[in-house]
Amino acid sequence: MVLRVVFFWRAAWVLEGVGCMCDYVVLPLLNSSFEPGRARELVEWGYSLLDEMREDYAKMPKKENDIKSILIAPSWQKDNIVDSCLEDILDNLKGHGYKITVRPHPQHVRHMPEKMEGLKERYKNDTDIEIQTDFSSNSTVFEADLMITDWSGIAYEYAYTTCKPVLFIDTPLTTERTYILKSPKQVNYDNVPLSLIVL
Repeated sequence: MVLRVVFFWRAAWVLEGVGCMCDYVVLPLLNSSFEPGRARELVEWGYSLLDEMREDYAKMPKKENDIKSILIAPSWQKDNIVDSCLEDILDNLKGHGYKITVRPHPQHVRHMPEKMEGLKERYKNDTDIEIQTDFSSNSTVFEADLMITDWSGIAYEYAYTTCKPVLFIDTPLTTERTYILKSPKQVNYDNVPLSLIVL
């Protein structure tokens, strides 16, 4: 399992307690960062959004799609799929018998509405492409046969809820803040605000 943990490391020195998704990801990392001699309470609390999505999905009637459905759900970071390669992906997928739904990150919709309107205008005659900007339902996520994403956490929610595949597009990370770890000892936590991918 791969989980991303975003954390400003020096913040651990002033916290009295930290909510942990799971002890094997967070405990070894936080304990190495705490100020010596000061105890912290680490509370294992799980991932309530995933629990709710799995519960909703279990209640939903399942049926196989007549037309295979692809959901493109990018992150909000710089150089995400929408900003770097969405149009290339759509131009290559359209007309091949798929239903393609683009569900941009809500912050992208909020901060760049003109970009979303431009995409809707560009693909308005392509009946197999929908640019979705209404996030009131998870049905698009639940019904997709495949998700395409970059570094978005929705990949884990989709994969662990539906048990369906995720295709990752390797868009650039903010390399000065991201580290791939096999051991927490590989990073000097005192100096870096970081995004950790723990393998």
